[in-house]
Amino acid sequence: MRYVNRVATFCALAFAALAFTTQPAQAGPIPINGLWHEFDWNNGPGYWVNDSPFVFTSAGVIIVDITDAFSPGDLFEVYNHGVLIGTTSIPNVPAPYIADPDLAFAHPGFSSGSFILGPGSHSIGIKVIQIPNNTPNGAGFIRVQPYIDLSEVPEPTSMTMAGLGLAGLAFAGYRRWRRRLVTEDAATAN
Repeated sequence: MRYVNRVATFCALAFAALAFTTQPAQAGPIPINGLWHEFDWNNGPGYWVNDSPFVFTSAGVIIVDITDAFSPGDLFEVYNHGVLIGTTSIPNVPAPYIADPDLAFAHPGFSSGSFILGPGSHSIGIKVIQIPNNTPNGAGFIRVQPYIDLSEVPEPTSMTMAGLGLAGLAFAGYRRWRRRLVTEDAATAN
């Protein structure tokens, strides 16, 4: 009888542990590294994605990219600390099944959006506001990356001109040094 009680207790504990580990976990901090992180949702429009909010702190300006993936037709509202910061794009062409977040982000048939945020602490919530018929569950992706202002990056021609100018200065310095060396050698030879 004692053996049966121990087995029953073990099975109950194992079942409880298994049930606990299969529940969706609250999202932890998201790294600002430009890598995609998958999220999913259950139920139809009006529900928050399972892992939101996504939290992170940035020292500089960042971009948050969000895309639908797999089956097209979903649309999202994006919030930062409970304040709406935008809505993802409305898909405007038919799209095939796409599991790659980079391909889905670039495809006009999938809803996506980029949101620029300043430095500080952020808590990104994603609310599903549209789904295709008869598909209340779905998945998408989020990534956070540093914002690079391309207007501050010098043009290649400017960099080329600067490099040529530096090369010209270096060559002129070399010629002066070489001329002085030849003159000193001639003076010591006499």
